[in-house]
Amino acid sequence: MKFPLTAAVLAPALLTLPLFGAEAPTNLRAAAPFTASSNVELSWDDNSDDEDGFEFQLQPNGTGDWITLGIARRNQTLVSNITGAPPNVTDNWRVRARSAASGDSDWTDPVPLTIPDFVAIRSGTFLGPVEGEMLSINPPPTAGNPPVSWSATDLPPGMSIDTTTGVISGPAPAPGVHRPIIGVFDGSTMASTFLTLRVIAAPSGPVETAGPAAHVTLDASSALAIDLAALFSDPDAPEAVRIATNLGVIDTILYPRATPATVENFLNYVDDGDYTDVIFHRSVDISTAGVDVIQAGLMKPAGSKYAAVPLDPAVINEPGQSNLRGTIAVAKQGGNASSGTSQWYFNVNPNTNLDPRTQNGGFTVFGRAATLSLPVMDDIWSRPTGTYEAVIEGNPDSTVTFSGWPTTVVPAGPTPALDELIQISSVTRISPLDYDVTANSNPALGTADLTGSTLLFTPTGSATGAAELSLQVTDLDGNTLASSLTVCVLDLDMVPGISAGGSLEITFDHEKNIPGLVYEVQRSTDLVTWTRVWSTTDGFGAPEVTAQTDLGSRWRLTVEDPGSSPPDPAAAYLRIVVTKSP
Repeated sequence: MKFPLTAAVLAPALLTLPLFGAEAPTNLRAAAPFTASSNVELSWDDNSDDEDGFEFQLQPNGTGDWITLGIARRNQTLVSNITGAPPNVTDNWRVRARSAASGDSDWTDPVPLTIPDFVAIRSGTFLGPVEGEMLSINPPPTAGNPPVSWSATDLPPGMSIDTTTGVISGPAPAPGVHRPIIGVFDGSTMASTFLTLRVIAAPSGPVETAGPAAHVTLDASSALAIDLAALFSDPDAPEAVRIATNLGVIDTILYPRATPATVENFLNYVDDGDYTDVIFHRSVDISTAGVDVIQAGLMKPAGSKYAAVPLDPAVINEPGQSNLRGTIAVAKQGGNASSGTSQWYFNVNPNTNLDPRTQNGGFTVFGRAATLSLPVMDDIWSRPTGTYEAVIEGNPDSTVTFSGWPTTVVPAGPTPALDELIQISSVTRISPLDYDVTANSNPALGTADLTGSTLLFTPTGSATGAAELSLQVTDLDGNTLASSLTVCVLDLDMVPGISAGGSLEITFDHEKNIPGLVYEVQRSTDLVTWTRVWSTTDGFGAPEVTAQTDLGSRWRLTVEDPGSSPPDPAAAYLRIVVTKSP
């Protein structure tokens, strides 16, 4: 009979799995806002990470063959103005993800839709509220027969519709994209459309996500690494980047839940290093251009010329959030709502004239400059501007004239010199939180050092005990949170043995003076399922404790496992799990 005492760490097996296709979209829904035939809207949930686009099909009259009508873009979850059936005819619709990498997904279940006859509702309504904001949303304008009643499906929790007036009210839901369907009934048929809510988190400072934490190390000879990012978060800053310029840094908080496609597009350029050495090429004000913005993402110096940023496919437009002071938004081509690629701009002052759908479909705001970075944005905008030519490399090269080109000083020559440009040295992802250890209650036990969000507690010598570490957590807006965590350094020095009755026993040291510390001896026969043998909460008088010796600051205990007596099992394992409550 053998009784291994050290719990083994099993290496995971490497499995190669076949490709089964991209994750299929779900929650397909259809709406019909108009009486004309080009009036169908489809919306779905995107569950795939590597789709190339989404194929949507029509089954006329709900029978027969399916007809492909188009392919929506990657990350797109709403298509409009699809040609469907004439009024009072019901078609079926379905969608699937297309992926060259993983294979196409399964089709969604068919969704029927009947085109209205004598009533219509304007489509394309979008809003960008803040979580918890009390909303009162008027219904879109209608045409044709007057409304008799209103309805809504898939409203977020807490929101409701007045069936007489069509007004939707209630608190804005959790951050994300919410898309209820609004319906208007004229007494015989119903027209419907999607209302898109792109919700961002309410302003917040750092918060504890795991509560006061206690961390235990059983090895006094090596450092204990604690990931503080798992213990704290900033609810209104799920992702952030640092735009480092020669005039200072602009820490920028992104909105991945409200504008997922745009943030993914921006971060692709960031991760590829495409914004390294890029310049701010535009700085204009409302008196000359109708907006107060600074703009970058187009080009970078290349000798005496400029190299254009290599472009990824254009991103789908995701309007809703307002172009308020400090926000960052996608620049795009006139007359093409979904033409944004690498260029972006900061709104130095509110430019709410860029919000409406009549402004090229509305401009997508996908983040904001952190409060502490606003002075850098203002400084860039305050610098001199002029009209200059730039030769942009290509086949062939092209000479482009830029008005409102900002420089650090008025150029000495006819075009800005390299040291006169306002240039970005890098754009990198950063943690939304910064950490500082402000106090250590037991420096004799060990030292605490920070590397990014990782706290390294290095025990001193062979000392055991507990230390309370005081922390200050700061977000990018300068909000702070005072917190603490406890680090315990133990030395179990486990000694195996066989009791007089043939059972497995284990001898170890149990700290006396650390409140809330719980030792638990566990047993397993397969290293998968563990059974409790004894715990501190059972008391030292429990029958499993066969010996107890006072060592001053520690008890030396011997715990017997009656369940490991021969002849069964043929092998058993014991381990000790130590936890500490706050």
